Amino acid sequence: MKLLFADSTLQRTVESTVSCDARFGAQEAALVRQRICELLAADNLAIAATVPTLDVRRFDSRASGFTVNVSSRLQLRLEAPDPISHVGGAGEIDLAKVSTVRILAIEEM
Repeated sequence: MKLLFADSTLQRTVESTVSCDARFGAQEAALVRQRICELLAADNLAIAATVPTLDVRRFDSRASGFTVNVSSRLQLRLEAPDPISHVGGAGEIDLAKVSTVRILAIEEM
C-alpha cells in the first residue's frame, strides 16, 4: 500500500527515528514504525484489516476515515485520499480498492 502524509511535519517525524523516539518514547515509536511497515506490506486496506495488530476501524461517519491501533495509548488516523473511487455497490467504501491511505495524525486514545 502507498502511504501519504497530511503534512510534512508528520512525515518528517515518522521518517526520523530520533524525532519519533523524542515525541513518543522509544517503545511507542518502535510500534509506530512497525504499524507503518505493516500497512506498507499490505496491498490494500482490506488485507491490512485482516492483520490483528492493526485493528482497522472507521473513526467517524465518513466512509473514508479509519484508525489503526498502535498501542493501548496511541492510534494512527487514516483516510482514503479519493473516497469516491473506492465506493462499492452498497454505497460503502470497498476496502479492497483502497491501495493508498493518507496518515492524518498519530494521536493518543
